[in-house]
Amino acid sequence: MKGNFEILFSPYAVKSLALKNRLVLPPMGTSYGTVFGAVTPRFIHYHRERAAGGVGINIVEFTAVEPRGRLNPRMLGIYEDAQMPGWKSLVDAVHEAGGKRGRHSFHRESGGGQEDRGRRRRPGGPGIRQGCRRAWPPGHPV
Repeated sequence: MKGNFEILFSPYAVKSLALKNRLVLPPMGTSYGTVFGAVTPRFIHYHRERAAGGVGINIVEFTAVEPRGRLNPRMLGIYEDAQMPGWKSLVDAVHEAGGKRGRHSFHRESGGGQEDRGRRRRPGGPGIRQGCRRAWPPGHPV
């Protein structure tokens, strides 16, 4: 198989980032985070296994940069100090398995919650701002 895809399995460098090959795991929404947006052992295992399987770089799924930017209750976050140990564990696990890691930062700036998927809405306006609150279960600390 390698003969047919030689360039795919060849090393590649982007500035100072050296990859063992050109296989890229794109960001996929697993929703393996906690309800507080923290990395879980299941999420670490998911990415470690892909790195060990030969992927050159794992791009971690969309990650909220602030709490109001989360799209769903199990979306990962990188906005509180309490979330950092999980991210460090993830990076260490992927590196130990021979891979590299990137992250897709995300913010739901235009609003709308899970119930708004599929509906067309104009960005802005009070309906959008209220929609941000509706994405969470009642009583959830946004």
